[in-house]
Amino acid sequence: YNVSAGKTNDGFYSYIFRYQSNWMRDANTCIKLIQEPQGTWTAHETEFYPNLLCMARIWRVQMMAQFVDNFGPAPLNGFQGVNPEFSSEKDAYYWMLDELAQAINGINTSVAPDDTEKKNDPVFEFDATKWKNYGISLRMRLAMRLSEADPAKAKSEFEAAVAQGSGIRTVDGTAAVQEYDGWSDWSGPMSRSWDIQSMSATMANLTTNFGGTASVDAVAKFVKSTTTDK
Repeated sequence: YNVSAGKTNDGFYSYIFRYQSNWMRDANTCIKLIQEPQGTWTAHETEFYPNLLCMARIWRVQMMAQFVDNFGPAPLNGFQGVNPEFSSEKDAYYWMLDELAQAINGINTSVAPDDTEKKNDPVFEFDATKWKNYGISLRMRLAMRLSEADPAKAKSEFEAAVAQGSGIRTVDGTAAVQEYDGWSDWSGPMSRSWDIQSMSATMANLTTNFGGTASVDAVAKFVKSTTTDK
């Protein structure tokens, strides 16, 4: 938003820092509550909560990845009631990739949530298979982000992610929620009527077919000309 508009806004950055920190805090709270159960679990809870733990770990990585890519060093040992140490981007990425590998392997795809539990997950309704695929695709994505900075690690992690399963291959496996106008957790960048949507001249040309020439025709002519030159 601010980068595309060519400006900086400390107020906006502070909002993002707070939101992303709170999202990581909530994921950590979920993990802590499951690891320190209160009372006695039912037979269903005994099967479902370990899956929920793995899903929370995957979601925590998603939130931390956004934090690292926005702000750099991240608190891997944060949200424990004391000021945390901040780890380097490299250490954070290595930690996130290892966390994903463990969480993905821990999901039992034969366990199904009940109808009440489904309502608490607006993305996948706690569908174990979809969460596993989401974790695998996220591991692939984070590995690719290291392709220039750490090629060997990127290659090994991507190949290891592929070995864990297919990842997201169909549209219904996409991690997405309904977005709305306004200013809330359900407001998306493209659904806020008040947002600034800046577009480059190149992108404008691509989306408006070069002022009358269809993109597909322009590409075909370019391919033909380059082939002829060779």
